[in-house]
Amino acid sequence: MKKMKVIVPEPVTGSGHAADNKPCQDRVIHFSGTLLGSSVTIIGLADGAGSVSHSHIGAERVLDLGKSELTEERLLSSIVRKTKFPRLFSSLSSCRVFGIKTYEQMWPAVANDVVQEMQAELTRQSEQIGVSKKQLATTVILALIIDDFVFALRVGDGALAVQTTDGSIQSAFPPKTNSYINETSFITSRDYQVECAIFRNVESILATTDGCEPFFFNQMTGEPQSARLESFFKVAKNEAAESKIAAWLNSPTLRQITQDDLSLVIATRKTNHDNSD
Repeated sequence: MKKMKVIVPEPVTGSGHAADNKPCQDRVIHFSGTLLGSSVTIIGLADGAGSVSHSHIGAERVLDLGKSELTEERLLSSIVRKTKFPRLFSSLSSCRVFGIKTYEQMWPAVANDVVQEMQAELTRQSEQIGVSKKQLATTVILALIIDDFVFALRVGDGALAVQTTDGSIQSAFPPKTNSYINETSFITSRDYQVECAIFRNVESILATTDGCEPFFFNQMTGEPQSARLESFFKVAKNEAAESKIAAWLNSPTLRQITQDDLSLVIATRKTNHDNSD
């Protein structure tokens, strides 16, 4: 199984936030390495609430915590013991024995544990800097890629699309088409929900905060704009992918669509040339 190539351009401050002298409230994160003997990639992004003062800090902290939960042996071991996750990490090929339902049952439990730790981290952070926890409000999308599997979670808005090895493209987390301004659920919300998704035979994945959503997803139906996504997945496999996608994030074309902060993360299977490096 080829390893993943990850494109993580720096988030761009939206024109609306720049006009109000607000910092960019989007944050992105990624990890590539070995976890319990398996090649693992983690990607994540978070969108701090525009209506509160310290949401950019909240976005950064939940991503740092999420990565730590899935990469640090001490933190991961507690999840492994509780959910019997070793079967997943040590032998993904054994899914024919355990069945996909085993994974479907395991991942929501792990995802909820991770989000609860994120909440605890925001509580600690709010006490440390002397603001209410609500001032750290943020959404989050986190995806754990192991071999040809993607295990993803979402709290709030943002969207995630997956391309499988047969070329088909699906919305793992479509945009919240029925959402209105200031109705987004955040990790700090009492009624927050942890959404989970699992995909297999994954070739590429794209996650975006709501700023870039209109370019990649139909805002009425939530369906992915497959042609555009496919073109970006192809660009991601090129050597100059990082600079090209970063330039696009700063382009007038995108700024005409939205005044919000702009961020995305793409992971795609490396080519034979990449794997030989």
